[in-house]
Amino acid sequence: MKTGQLALSLLCLVLMHSTVSAQPEATSAWHWGLHTGWQKYQEPAMQLEGPELGIQGYWRASDSLKIEGRLTMARLDYNSPVSGRMSNIGQREASLIFLGPSWSMGSASIEPGLQWGITQNDLRGRTSLGAMGYERDQDATWAMLRWTQLLAHNESAWRQVSLDVKGLLQGRQRSHLSQAAANHQDVTNQQTQGWGWALRGKIQLWNQDLEPYLQWQRIETSDTVFDGVSYVKEPANKKLWIGLGWWPR
Repeated sequence: MKTGQLALSLLCLVLMHSTVSAQPEATSAWHWGLHTGWQKYQEPAMQLEGPELGIQGYWRASDSLKIEGRLTMARLDYNSPVSGRMSNIGQREASLIFLGPSWSMGSASIEPGLQWGITQNDLRGRTSLGAMGYERDQDATWAMLRWTQLLAHNESAWRQVSLDVKGLLQGRQRSHLSQAAANHQDVTNQQTQGWGWALRGKIQLWNQDLEPYLQWQRIETSDTVFDGVSYVKEPANKKLWIGLGWWPR
């Protein structure tokens, strides 16, 4: 069974159970914050790495729906033993998470959800070895589960930890190859297998909430399409994020 199908089956199972077991939570307004960190994207023949900065927010729409959003800008360095190096590459990322009703187990809870995200890279220009770059963007939809553990209220500043696990339902990689060579066509590759996780903590200091995070994901090799000259596919890739979020109270 593909990872996306397995994740969707688990999502449906937990959602049916949590609909019965959910504990009410008061509806609240949007909360917003900032985050900064470092990310590293890798394929077998290249990598992108650099700092990121963005805004984040969440909204408890009802007792059974929470919406989280994040918008991130990054400046990355490209490095490949095949095509060379390029610096100061712009990247834009946006993501939404929709969480359903929670299934409570004492001080812990599990929430099913769906995550959607899009990443856009501007690789136009010439590398150190003379290769021409192009723009590309990728969007993905994931089924996910979130486990949250509340920590005992004592002198420690730590308030909770959470773990997200996710399986890819559908992904698309669009490559604007015509920007690099006029005889090539822009193509869209489909991606159907992938998984990932995200670990977060919450620390209360000086009436602020700090949220260290560590995230990782992997997407497997895509299908193969024809670009007018040759057949192309997106290789398997993995991505790591590490950073710190800030939530004012």
